[in-house]
Amino acid sequence: MVRRQAGCWLLLALAVLIKPAWAQQLSTDPALRNLVIWQAVPDPAGWLWLATDRGGYRYDGQRLVPLRELVQQGPVLPAGSMRAVLRDAGGHLWWGGAAGLWAFDPGKGRLRPVPLPDYPAKRLGVTALGWYRGRLWVGRDADPFSVFSLVPGQPRQPARAELRHPVGWVTGFAPDSLGRWRVLGLGRALAQTPTGRWQVQRLTALYHGQLLRPGHAPTWLPPGARLVVPGTGGQWQLRATGLYRVVQGRPAEQTDTWTWSSNEMARVLRVVQLDSTWFWSAGEQVFSLSLRGLRGGQPPVVRRRVAPLLFGREMELVPLPDGRALLGFRFDAPGAVRVAPAELAAEPLPTRPAQPISTRALGRLPDGCRFVSSYEGLWVQPADSAAAPLRRLATTLQAGVWFATLPLPGKRLLIANELGHFDVWDQGRQRPLPWVGPHPPLGETNGLCLLRDRAGRVWGGSVAGLFMIDTERGTVRRYREADAGYRLHQCRIEALVEGPPDVLWVATSQGLYHLTVSTGQLQRYGPNEPAPRRLPTADVRSLLLTHPDSLWLGTFDQGLLLLHPRRGLQRQLGPAQGLPSESVAFLTRLPTDPLALWLGTYRGLVRYVPRTGRLQHLTAADGLAAEECNRQSVGYDAATGELLVGGVGGASRVRAAQVARAPGQTRPQLLLAALAQHSANTGLTHTRYPAPGQLPALTMAPGDAFLDVQVALADYTPDAQPRYAFRLVPAGQDSARWLGLGRRGTLHLQQVAPGDYSLQLRGETADGQPATRHITLPLTVEQPWQRRPATWAVGTLLLAAAVGGGVYGWQRLRAGRVRAEQQLRARLAADLHDEVGNLLTRVTLRAELAREIPEPAFLDELLHESRAAAATVRDLIWTVDAAADTAGALSDRLQDLLTQSATAAGRPANFTRSPEPFPAAATLRPDVRQHVYLIGREALTNALKHAPAGADLSLTLTVTSVELVLDVQQGGPAPVAAPTSRAGQGLRNLHTRAHQLGGTLTAGPDAAAGAGWRVRLRVPRPLQ
Repeated sequence: MVRRQAGCWLLLALAVLIKPAWAQQLSTDPALRNLVIWQAVPDPAGWLWLATDRGGYRYDGQRLVPLRELVQQGPVLPAGSMRAVLRDAGGHLWWGGAAGLWAFDPGKGRLRPVPLPDYPAKRLGVTALGWYRGRLWVGRDADPFSVFSLVPGQPRQPARAELRHPVGWVTGFAPDSLGRWRVLGLGRALAQTPTGRWQVQRLTALYHGQLLRPGHAPTWLPPGARLVVPGTGGQWQLRATGLYRVVQGRPAEQTDTWTWSSNEMARVLRVVQLDSTWFWSAGEQVFSLSLRGLRGGQPPVVRRRVAPLLFGREMELVPLPDGRALLGFRFDAPGAVRVAPAELAAEPLPTRPAQPISTRALGRLPDGCRFVSSYEGLWVQPADSAAAPLRRLATTLQAGVWFATLPLPGKRLLIANELGHFDVWDQGRQRPLPWVGPHPPLGETNGLCLLRDRAGRVWGGSVAGLFMIDTERGTVRRYREADAGYRLHQCRIEALVEGPPDVLWVATSQGLYHLTVSTGQLQRYGPNEPAPRRLPTADVRSLLLTHPDSLWLGTFDQGLLLLHPRRGLQRQLGPAQGLPSESVAFLTRLPTDPLALWLGTYRGLVRYVPRTGRLQHLTAADGLAAEECNRQSVGYDAATGELLVGGVGGASRVRAAQVARAPGQTRPQLLLAALAQHSANTGLTHTRYPAPGQLPALTMAPGDAFLDVQVALADYTPDAQPRYAFRLVPAGQDSARWLGLGRRGTLHLQQVAPGDYSLQLRGETADGQPATRHITLPLTVEQPWQRRPATWAVGTLLLAAAVGGGVYGWQRLRAGRVRAEQQLRARLAADLHDEVGNLLTRVTLRAELAREIPEPAFLDELLHESRAAAATVRDLIWTVDAAADTAGALSDRLQDLLTQSATAAGRPANFTRSPEPFPAAATLRPDVRQHVYLIGREALTNALKHAPAGADLSLTLTVTSVELVLDVQQGGPAPVAAPTSRAGQGLRNLHTRAHQLGGTLTAGPDAAAGAGWRVRLRVPRPLQ
């Protein structure tokens, strides 16, 4: 019986130890470090309004905007402190300070002073504001102080004097536990008696405590009442001095205590509830108590943190607009802190003796013990104690450093040893596997990765290449050992993953390789490879195949890449897209979370959902032992459902299911904070602050140098690191690509092309929680006056009127010259045809008769050259024939040339002309027709000369008034060297002719088709 009870107590203790860790996040707010805050009021729009020693401010979690800069209507607000701020049901703000009482409408930017009587006429400063039964209560001055009340919205009705007291000053107003109105001061209050007199009382005589929940009115506890912790059956209570356990029939037992900062302050416990966690302040500490999981008298745990502020009175804790955090401040010391509840998603694995370790492989031994391999030795944890610390089982000299492990039959473990090669762990003993077969002298052979493929073969990667491991014989043999020059022998293999049958993907520091196992064929993916095998880096550290066409790559310097084996790079995720680091140490996917990828980076652990783009970032603040993750230092514990990750400072277990469920918090709002526009004409920058909900249309005039748009995510959690993005969608388009803005949320627009756009901005928290909405602003970029159509129209008319006569005379002169040129060309064509053509024809006839000479090879060559010469002369005649200056004539001539050339060579050919209908009657410039034809003939000649057997030919002619395009393509593989003409001019001759036309010519392998050779000529303005 005793043994059974001991076992139950052990299980209970274990359950307490391994329950989720709770903590409170607390950090200093850097933007508020120099301000003494008197009062803070959250706004449903997402802003926080602050009354400080330097005036009133609007705060968005990143930037402070003075109240005087938000005023668009009304007088200039005098400089000075603001002691109180109050927001009424209509959204108006009431400000009280050294300059009196002011009313401000945030929606219109209108400010107006509110007159108060000059009683008692010593000072006019307002120290407190309150709202009670439709009247605004105002506390003024000190020693003596006075209280007034007035009805907002009725400026003609004067303020009513309520109270005057000779000593003290007013710090606030509040009802007591019965709802009666009280005037509060330092440690005391004034309560009105039934006779109408005001009586001084200590706060503890009026209140025992206060419970504030966001969105609810404060709950005031009368004297004698207790703040009972929910879920404890009434056994646990919070009191002014500590946490008490109450058992019926026994005195209350104090289990936790705290002290107050001074005797002046009332011992009134003010508790704020946020996300099932209670918070309160006492002395210089902030306390928290989680209400989750409290059942049947289970003792609650009080956690405390010292606020990094100057010591003073107890802090005020105010719920922030996002509903996820509190702002803590003291009204007698500068600065503020942000406080939030946190259920830690990760927990370090402690070591005994306690020391930092740099980890590698993580997992379980065949006997069930959890192991962590590190550069400080091999550490193990008993299989039956999840809360026990890690103890060192072997030193680094004894066990090496396990980089990767693989379970084997017979309760054995295969090890990739970074300080050795490949070892086997068998019944607590570690032995190396011999390297058989031909291999160089043993040097560095560090084992780095392991893989068992679907066929049961075991592969290992090391700094000496790729290996096949025979687990039955216990031997290691290098893949393709007979080929001493095999490329993988010189590669450091970082990771292996199996692809389709007979395919392995191999990640190395020299690039990614696609390996066909049966043949040893390698295809490299890297920076210097052609598309689709081009990657932005060669240093690939980890691989994850989620689909035959989806291979994820973790790289050292380019973040996370998604590769389609045939289409190339599909996606890249780096710091600009929200990844905390460009270095990815490991990649994995969990069976319980198949839609997400888990990435270990040099700045924390990341959960990434590719389908939605959501990123969740875990750091030391979430419980990680180290933010810098180590390569391949990751494992999944199926027994507990935990993800084990390691880094330079130790190993951690991550509650993956908890991270996948988060966040359940309220989504933050995206706020339009400011617009700044700079004019290059005046040299001035105008900044405006839109009212809540106002989305103004933006216009950039030609003289505006730039436009800055500032947005802010209302994320007030400690150490918040929001991310922003924008896109500029032109009018008429539905979408555009999102571009990252980083973490500051400032978009700088400059040199935007004229037109109408839709400017869209979005934001998300560090854990991937998107804002409630996007911000969309219409943007118009105006054209300079000299580029406007009306300006061009007027200028054109004036120019036409000025040069009309000259143009008419020039046209007549040009027409005469064209006629003379056409006559000359016609006569020249006739002469060439009659003289040179006949001469070459007789040479051809004589060559045919001379074939009877005993040297037929010579005569055949003479005949061939003679015919070619005749054809050349005919071509030259055609090029200068004025009757052939049309696009139709050029098209017909090129088609005849292609058909004759391809038929003679026995090649398939295709001719295309565009657009449809083809402008056959369009008149071309004479030089265009001549050079285009000669370039086409030269390109076809070269293609026939250098094309492989069976390669097809195609010629495309496109003629418009803007441009002429001639495209000659040769199918099949590209030639080794650039083709050259028979005359030895080669590409130089083609480029020369293109230059004479004022066009461009490109010649080279056909990148679009992936094979063959292509010559493309572009000639601008080809028509007469």
